[in-house]
Amino acid sequence: MRTQGQLNINHFFDGLHFLGMRHIVICPGSRNAPLIHGAVQQGEFQLRSVVDERSAAYQALGIAQITRRPVGLICTSGTALLNFFPAIAEAHHLRVPLVVMSADRPEQMRHKWENQSIHQVRVFGSYVNTYLEWKGILETKRALGKVERCLQKAWDSLHFPDTGPVHVNFCFSEPLYFSDVRKPTTPFGLKTRSVAFTPPSFSPPPSPLPAKDMLVLCGQGRYVKSVQDALMVWQQKGAIILSDLLSPYRHLQWSGQWETAFSSPQTPWERIRPHTLVTTGTYVLNKKVKEWLRANPPSQHVHMADTNVVRDVYNTRPVVTHKPLQTIDFKGNSHSFEHAWEQMKQRTADKITETIGVGQSMFSEWSVVCRLLSLLHKDMVLHMANSMSVRYVASIGLDADIACYANRGTGGIDGCVSTAIGAAVADPERQHVLLCGDLAFFYDINGFWPSTPPSNLLIVVLNNRGGRIFDMIPGPSQSLQPELFTTPHHLTAEGLCQTFGIAYQKIESRHEWEQQEHSLFSAHQCSVIEIITQNKDNIFVWNNLKT
Repeated sequence: MRTQGQLNINHFFDGLHFLGMRHIVICPGSRNAPLIHGAVQQGEFQLRSVVDERSAAYQALGIAQITRRPVGLICTSGTALLNFFPAIAEAHHLRVPLVVMSADRPEQMRHKWENQSIHQVRVFGSYVNTYLEWKGILETKRALGKVERCLQKAWDSLHFPDTGPVHVNFCFSEPLYFSDVRKPTTPFGLKTRSVAFTPPSFSPPPSPLPAKDMLVLCGQGRYVKSVQDALMVWQQKGAIILSDLLSPYRHLQWSGQWETAFSSPQTPWERIRPHTLVTTGTYVLNKKVKEWLRANPPSQHVHMADTNVVRDVYNTRPVVTHKPLQTIDFKGNSHSFEHAWEQMKQRTADKITETIGVGQSMFSEWSVVCRLLSLLHKDMVLHMANSMSVRYVASIGLDADIACYANRGTGGIDGCVSTAIGAAVADPERQHVLLCGDLAFFYDINGFWPSTPPSNLLIVVLNNRGGRIFDMIPGPSQSLQPELFTTPHHLTAEGLCQTFGIAYQKIESRHEWEQQEHSLFSAHQCSVIEIITQNKDNIFVWNNLKT
């Protein structure tokens, strides 16, 4: 690469900062040296070096979620880029903006048995909003206009057709290192367009749809004022509002324990069936409510769009609108509909109280999570791993004032530690708490290496000796070799914490847990509390809640 190529790269990074990027996560390498130089010379980025590319991408995801700004992600050529893929898929589904910048061999060296060379062109497929390639022509003195057009297209694509990651692949020839990293003096021709949500161009029907017996289901998604305004009006008129844990409208929901209500065999499915279903956002974790609505479709379905991309989740062909109050004429529910829902709420509250009582006689994960959630307050941030961690919180209910995050776009256990680390690093003024299982924790331990773990992160590890969610759901126990569905082990986190310089405490009884509660958030360093429970107790308490 010519010296001019490095100056053009520098201009690219100056442009990223000009447009609003503040954080870049860098994976060390050599082929990506021009990108590292470009990020360093800009001088105002907060740079974070992470060796493990899989962890690095998840840390970038966590930073972007907290800061609500696009985050840069740099890697060298070869399989390094492939290790970004799980987090890129998560960012795609969670609608998180990331700018992936990968180094590559020159175009003419592809398919030549060249070392550390893989097929990097469009490697992420439909999981990125756009793919752009930086080729040799951008190394010339008159290429600054092309540099800015490439950058502008990448930046604009972060939010079209929906918010998500983009991928820019840089084809670098040697030499890769230059002592002269001056900034170009040419002023920017970039446009700092607003990245705020713009309502899609859906039109409401000519006259408002008459609605009754209305159920509102709020999925994951971004906050939209017109949606909240409609929810507040409908709530006052008696609409039943259910919200996913990651919905921005949890404070308006009918009950924070509705997921427990839907797991009961006594749920009066026919009596609570809505005439009008209203939805917003995207994903909803709860499988029961989705299966129920697909098997018993409402008479009409309206989706309040917060994106240009809308899916027919319940096979109901929804009317799509961004003007809900103009689309739906809701005056109230029937007495029988309201009564059925109120009975279900009371029965759920009684079941939660009963299960808490049952849990007093044994030391179970569910009881631990109950107490942990009661200790959190609005100045804290809760992160949840998938599998049982997020299900425990959903069944118990979480205070609407507490911010929470989980990688529920893809639903995998990987990356939860790294995502929480990235979030805690970007948000040092608040206490971050990660609730995760043993497998999720061990799977992502590279998130601690090589940087010093953030002091404002507490990790509560529920160690049940190996993926025991499969002992709690129907199916695996009926197989010929149920042990293949779990991962039996006898590991603890103590040695790992010692290696990474993390404070560690092992809890094996209720008495130890109660003794630890008063000092849970006082360590002033990254801490791990490992909860060791008997799986038979966990199963007993969980089954009691579900019956």
